[in-house]
Amino acid sequence: MRAMITRHLLRCGLAPLAWMLVGCAVVAPVPADAASPAPLQAVVDRARAQAAEEAGAVAAQLTVVAAQAVTWPDGSLGCPQPGVMYTQALVPGYRVVLALGQRQWVFHANARGSLVRCPPDRATPHLPEQGQR
Repeated sequence: MRAMITRHLLRCGLAPLAWMLVGCAVVAPVPADAASPAPLQAVVDRARAQAAEEAGAVAAQLTVVAAQAVTWPDGSLGCPQPGVMYTQALVPGYRVVLALGQRQWVFHANARGSLVRCPPDRATPHLPEQGQR
């Protein structure tokens, strides 16, 4: 009966009442792979594909100059955009630098692999790793 009432409330546009009825137990499921970290190689591959598309080249032509796990000081992933507010928490992620001839691309990513191409004028440093402090 409770499920039937909840469905009716949702259909009628009364979602707040439906949520009150079912309480906090109703949570949208998170896919198992969404929370797990992306391996560094997967991030490098995605960065290569994006840079190759922009350059009109084949991904294999791009050279990996640097690829490392880092900790970003906030949610901007070390690449803040003017006028945008970011979470103020340490964010584990990656920094990938690719090259094709004299041209370079710098990508910052979070641990799940979300990429941001970061122009040099916006880049901020990542936190030093444990052995570098």
